[in-house]
Amino acid sequence: KIKMNSRLQTSVNKLTEAVDKITDAEETLTKMDAQLRNVEGKEADSLRKSATTIRAEIKKIRESIFGRNATDRQGITRFADITTNSILQNARQEIGGKLAAPTAQTERLVADAEAAVTESVTKINEFVNGKWKDYRKLVESTPVKAPSSSRRSMKRSTSATSRPRTPKVTRMPASSISGRIAV
Repeated sequence: KIKMNSRLQTSVNKLTEAVDKITDAEETLTKMDAQLRNVEGKEADSLRKSATTIRAEIKKIRESIFGRNATDRQGITRFADITTNSILQNARQEIGGKLAAPTAQTERLVADAEAAVTESVTKINEFVNGKWKDYRKLVESTPVKAPSSSRRSMKRSTSATSRPRTPKVTRMPASSISGRIAV
């Protein structure tokens, strides 16, 4: 029992580490949304659209691990989704639910749980090394016009000696999107 529990815990630790990567990606997307809040232009729209696509991909990965959100369902429903989390839970219940030594069924459930975790970790790593990496490159290479304050620009443009200012073009700094994501 102890060996099977430790095998299962090793799988849980791997899954937790991988899920932390997509959690960090979500936090970075939220920060980017905040930076792009008042920014207009094709570049900003492109970044927003890409962020929406990335969010949908993260949601799909999360649902395969944890299942759909209860608010996405109508009426009285059972959570019958077979997810990585439910497979882990079945294995853990099988190990802890019996006083006897683990059986072949227990071994099979633990092996199934390890396989499900490996599959989920692979999906997350493919996402982080593929679509997420491409999004980060897009953000770092896209020039975005910084928002101008309407009051300041109005006061400055009314002065007879000053010229109207053009919006400053800046690149998103790599530090704003890097976070703790390991690439």
